Amino acid sequence: MKNLNSATGTLDKKLPVVMDDIHVVLDKAKGTVDSITVALEDVKKTVANTRDITASGKSILASNRSKIDGMIASLKATGDNLKAATTEIRHSPWRLLYKPAPGEVANLNLYDSARQFAEGASSLNDAAAALRDALKDPNADQKKVQSLVDQLDKSFENFNQVEDGLWKSVKE
Repeated sequence: MKNLNSATGTLDKKLPVVMDDIHVVLDKAKGTVDSITVALEDVKKTVANTRDITASGKSILASNRSKIDGMIASLKATGDNLKAATTEIRHSPWRLLYKPAPGEVANLNLYDSARQFAEGASSLNDAAAALRDALKDPNADQKKVQSLVDQLDKSFENFNQVEDGLWKSVKE
């Protein structure tokens, strides 16, 4: 019995120490759980903000689609003009400093008509490609498709005009 009492006495002395250690561990675990909870709340807020920003971005794009399309078309036209200018300067750099003689003007007019024809063909190709892409989209807006059809018609009319101009220049 003495051994049992001494063992119980030792256990009684160690039990409070063990209990204190368990309380320390539990307090640390509670602090960690609290930190994780705060972090999860921050993540929730971040996800909600991201959703709002994405929705706002989509709204801005949708409401300004025609402006963006116009800007892209203008950038394309500017790029085409720069391409034509650099090609012309590479082929005939003297044109920057030299005024053509009257006989050369007819050739330059023919060249300009050919350039306008090429630009018209490029514009017609771009309009057809935009319409083709829109028709492949199952969520395409009918108003947008009709707008692209109208743009294609306008490009085709312009192409016919520059084609007629080219033929007139060739015949002269």
